[in-house]
Amino acid sequence: MQVLNTLESLATKAHAVNLFADVKFSQLIPSPPSSDGVDDDILHQNDILPPKMVKAISEEARGMAVASEWWYDQFDNKAQMETSGENPASQALMKHSNSIPKINELVQWIREKFNECLEKAEFIRLRLQEADHTISQRSEYLGIFAIF
Repeated sequence: MQVLNTLESLATKAHAVNLFADVKFSQLIPSPPSSDGVDDDILHQNDILPPKMVKAISEEARGMAVASEWWYDQFDNKAQMETSGENPASQALMKHSNSIPKINELVQWIREKFNECLEKAEFIRLRLQEADHTISQRSEYLGIFAIF
């Protein structure tokens, strides 16, 4: 079934990118109790992590779009069969009955990973803002003493 293959492919790609992004994300979170140099580390990860998060979110969003389109096509076909007098349950649902649980499982996984990725992206955005602010304050402070 085409939709199942497409969803599996997108989920696999998203999973691979997610794994890489998770490794980079874990490097941003300091081990307690130390947080020395965290702001600098966050800014260094800035060119790697956000694009990977965006790529993962993109793949997951494509997967949800594919599943949504397939689902609505099923309803459209069912409505057309009902208006033409055909029995939709015996044709459309029986045709895909083996694939529906797998599609549902993939969609749930994709949605879960999509939400996790969005939460991490928001965390990264906030950390980058904090790091940028801290470093600019530090630069201003050092600039004041460089004058004297």
